[in-house]
Amino acid sequence: MRPLRTANPQEIVKELARSILAPGEGLSPWKRLLGKRSSTQRTLLFSLEQPTSGTVVNDLIEFSGWGTSFSSEDIQAQIYIGATQIHEIDFTPEGEDESVVSFSFGIPWEQAVGENTTDAEIVVRVQHGSEELVIGPLLILRTESPLMRHLRGSSVQTWGETLEDVCSAELGERTATEIASAIAKLLEISKNDRILEIGCGRGEVGAKIAPLCDQWVGCDFSGSTLSIAIQNLKHLPNLQLEQLSQPSLTEWGNSSFEKVYCTSLLMYLDEWERYRIIQEAFRVLRPGGSCYFDAVNLCGDLGWQQFEEEASRDAAGRPANIIKTCTPQELETYFQRAGFEKVRLFPGERMVAATAAKPRS
Repeated sequence: MRPLRTANPQEIVKELARSILAPGEGLSPWKRLLGKRSSTQRTLLFSLEQPTSGTVVNDLIEFSGWGTSFSSEDIQAQIYIGATQIHEIDFTPEGEDESVVSFSFGIPWEQAVGENTTDAEIVVRVQHGSEELVIGPLLILRTESPLMRHLRGSSVQTWGETLEDVCSAELGERTATEIASAIAKLLEISKNDRILEIGCGRGEVGAKIAPLCDQWVGCDFSGSTLSIAIQNLKHLPNLQLEQLSQPSLTEWGNSSFEKVYCTSLLMYLDEWERYRIIQEAFRVLRPGGSCYFDAVNLCGDLGWQQFEEEASRDAAGRPANIIKTCTPQELETYFQRAGFEKVRLFPGERMVAATAAKPRS
């Protein structure tokens, strides 16, 4: 199948990416964003914008997204429902003017899933030379129950989509400069550090941290949010951006970073996902490395007000961007169980922050 090249709902994203891929003098912003590349680092950027986990389908499953790469090798994406491949996308970037290729198509529910099936899990496997990216599984539904509306509100995929609506409000109370300054001080960030930000969003905090270190790496669940981060950060020379498909850091090997931080993310995750992310932070940190996480503090007066506000909502009508509180003791337990030492807690009226270190041996 040949991907569509006409205007579609992702055209703005496509144009943003194309603008930074345009040829120019010297090293292009795209190459700079890849940072200090090695033979094992990705040259592929691929985003599936629709469907997302929790999508409700009537008669047609609508797929849309975009892809590009640093090289001219073919990009192939196979779409599966269960173990059955239902569709394949195959394209090759064709020069700078068409480096970002969008796609949009639909498949009838009955053809892809079956007439009497009310839900299905979609997995997309993207191949690009020796690279492979797996997106999913993403749960799609023929009908939506009140329980599913609540579950959809707590999913990581939905958090990625709603970040753009809530990020500005959160940063409005604690500015990006203030957050970055606190993190840099608490983690004692230096020019020799390779640093990972989990849930980098549009790159507001990363823009302040990147000039302080050797290499800054940002990751996020939302492809559309990352496309904005690319535009916001293209002036910086030491960056790498990655899209996550699940709450883990499988894109990086053990002991890859000196410092890891995560701000304004745990409040949108369930307990299991919080612990999993902290476990992954432990894995990718080098021995002696340190990390920072924060959350809305249930034990603070403003945090409790947030909790009561969310508790007053009808369970079936809770929005996708609902904020979940956390106690300082909960954070401390996650760190200790993950293997960290030197756990320090900084509880406030609204937020609680924590730092911890990975043992040197």
